[in-house]
Amino acid sequence: MGSNTDLQKGLKKRHMTMIAIAGVIGAGLFIGSGAVIHTTGPGAIVSYALAGGLVILIMRMLGEMAVANPTSGSFAHYAHYRCRDVFFLYCGSYELYFSRQSIFISS
Repeated sequence: MGSNTDLQKGLKKRHMTMIAIAGVIGAGLFIGSGAVIHTTGPGAIVSYALAGGLVILIMRMLGEMAVANPTSGSFAHYAHYRCRDVFFLYCGSYELYFSRQSIFISS
């Protein structure tokens, strides 16, 4: 038992910054969700649950594809690998672009 078990400073400034940002974003989402639920009623909770379930299913699907076919690239590579069609490659490549643009415009 001769090991040193004293606590040491382990968090750097970047870690504290990320914790602060996560706290602000989490609080903002909590307040925003409360306002939506107050305005629309319990239907918003069902909508959030359905959207969350869809996100979980998509993330599991992408995780399984990444394990089965590890590659360096985005998820558009999986569509191209599986379908070998220009249309699917186009859809997979630009879906991310258009979703980011819609988030930017709505901000």
